[in-house]
Amino acid sequence: MAMEIKNVVKGRIAEALASELLKKSKNKVYRFGYETVLQNLTQLEATFDKNTKTAEIIRSIPDLVVVNKKGEVFFVEVKERTKKVGRYFFSKTEWDRLKDVLGYWNAVLVLVTAEPPFFRIFDGSLKNAFVPIEKYHKFDIQKVALEECNALAEKYFRDNKN
Repeated sequence: MAMEIKNVVKGRIAEALASELLKKSKNKVYRFGYETVLQNLTQLEATFDKNTKTAEIIRSIPDLVVVNKKGEVFFVEVKERTKKVGRYFFSKTEWDRLKDVLGYWNAVLVLVTAEPPFFRIFDGSLKNAFVPIEKYHKFDIQKVALEECNALAEKYFRDNKN
């Protein structure tokens, strides 16, 4: 089943905002991800069996590779959520699957939301909690960059919660 165009665009905007926030905070950011690294494969998706372990691993490749100022390397998955499922941004099933993917890749998750804080981060050390991205000191998020990206997140997501 193909994703709605609106959801694809919102996801790409979230990824671009997260990438720019990280870059403006003096991190090196490289697009990675299934759609980037294996672009031809995404176009031929119908020709391979999506129900294999290999296909699942390919589809789970994180969106970004980030190198912070100390030279530490991180895989980063970016998700956008404009609506909550109850009190949370993910259903239990979706969250359990996402945590498995993050664990497999030893990745962190940047969540872009339609409400403040617009940028939140999760890594395995945070005990299932999202924290505002500026409190995650490994990326040394700059206040000016955060303010600019917050304004854009608010513009693109808060007023368009559908």
